[in-house]
Amino acid sequence: MIKSLKDGGIVILNLPSFDLFKGTHDEAVGIQQRFNKRMVFDMIDKSIYETVREIYWPFLLSPIIFFIRIFQRISMDFDKNREIKSDLNDPIGLVNRVLFKIVRVENNFFLSKPFGGSLFIVLIKANK
Repeated sequence: MIKSLKDGGIVILNLPSFDLFKGTHDEAVGIQQRFNKRMVFDMIDKSIYETVREIYWPFLLSPIIFFIRIFQRISMDFDKNREIKSDLNDPIGLVNRVLFKIVRVENNFFLSKPFGGSLFIVLIKANK
């Protein structure tokens, strides 16, 4: 990123977070690691990048995601020959609109969230 990004350029990261949210999607798409803020900021040279935004998401849906992923991990342990497919897809219209509104509400009312299945970070490369 350092060499290819111009001064003032923006880096947008949306990373999988916290191992407790690991499930079939991770296996299906080859996710090797899940992150937390500390891990990411330990990898970033703070003299080169300024943090604009850092937030876990979705917070309000996290308990549901957590229980689904626990069930998935148990199922994968019991059936080693099971075909692994991603569980992420576009839900049907109404469900998608409801989920979108839940995430929009949490983004409007929670400036900080202690956890979520993803970690969203925006950085700007400093002008040198």
